Formats: sequence, structure tokens, C-alpha cells
Amino acid sequence: MARFAVIGLGRFGRALVHQIKRISDSHQVIAVDRNIRPVEAIKDFADRSVRLDARHIEALRGQGLERVDVGIVCVSDDLEANELAVVALKQMNVPVVLSRCETEAQAQILTAVGADVTVVPLIESARALALRATFPRGLKTVDLGGGQAVVTLPITEGVESFPLESVALFREGVFVLGVERRQGKSRAVRLRPEPATQLAAGDHLLLAGPLSELRTVTRELLQSWEPRT
Repeated sequence: MARFAVIGLGRFGRALVHQIKRISDSHQVIAVDRNIRPVEAIKDFADRSVRLDARHIEALRGQGLERVDVGIVCVSDDLEANELAVVALKQMNVPVVLSRCETEAQAQILTAVGADVTVVPLIESARALALRATFPRGLKTVDLGGGQAVVTLPITEGVESFPLESVALFREGVFVLGVERRQGKSRAVRLRPEPATQLAAGDHLLLAGPLSELRTVTRELLQSWEPRT
């Protein structure tokens, strides 16, 4: 269990509360905003929702925010309020402070005043979409930086069961990180699967390696699984 404070309950902040609780309902989330409407809107989902001005450290202390493990500031429409909330959290020795920003220039400012992590959702989502667009069929891809990535490759419907060891990766530096398959209503990932692991339609291969090589490998694997006419 971890304790989170989400400051700023616009659409992004409210969605963040939902996602944290979705990851694990044991996580504790204090949701904070200076307006009553978003505080009321999130009260059934957060462990506690509080109306206060997060620019004032004593107001935050009064609600126990100095005891959270992670503070996330989502006040992107008011840079000064964002800065002051970040500074207040750092002064209370919150271990990790993240801040949502509108631009990379704002991210630099918030890093300078103490934010451990800054996120520019517009740029990050555009980067993620651009990355997927460069892969065959828009495959789900996670950029690891340094020209490395992980791509999720679904095994095409109609493909007969085959062992993992028969998969030809064609390019140096690409390896199978794991196999994701359905278990009941959810999906589970088996990391570092054995070569004899049987694969079938509906399974997903998690491939890691250089971006340029992954694009080639995924294209060639998809082509090899296409039905012969």
C-alpha cells in the first residue's frame, strides 16, 4: 500500500485518482482542490477528498499531507499555484513529488523549484501515438529511451499452436521479454518464458530491442502468420 495526494481535480486529476485506485484499491488517495465541485465529484472514489488551497503549507499539514509517499500536482492552468504546491510538498519532505505541466518550459521551471518528475501529457501522448504509428498495424509500443523499446505483438487469429523456440526473430538485439495470455477475465504476463512454451492465437509476445530492428521483426512475423493462398 502507498499513500498518494492528488492536488488539482480537473479532468486529468480526477482520471488520475481513478487510475491509481484501479491499479490497487489498497492505495490510499487524498484528493485536493480549492473548488468544492470537483471535490464533491471525486469523493466516492478517493479515500478522502478535501477542499483547500494547496499553496499554503499549513493547510496541507492540517490534512496530513506530510505523511503521503507521493504528491502529484495537477494544477496546470496556474503555474504559480503549481510551483507553490510543489514547494510546499518538498518542504514537508514528501519523498516523491510529480507535477503535470503544459509545456516543456514549465517543466524546467517546476524541476528547478523541486519537482522530482514532470509530465507534459500533450507531448507524451503525441510521442506515444507517433511511435505506435511507425509500427505495423499501430502495435502497442513502450519507448524505453536510448533507441530501445518494448512492443506487444498479438499472435494472429487462425495461427496454429507453435513453440516459442520456433519463432525466428531475424534481427540481432531483439529478444522475447515475456508472453501475455488471457486468464479468465484478465490477462497475465509470464516473463522470461521457456523456449518450449507453446504459443497460440490470442497470446501476445512482448519483444524488446532496438526500435529499428523491432519494426523489421514485427513486420516479418506478421507476414509469416498471414494465411497462405
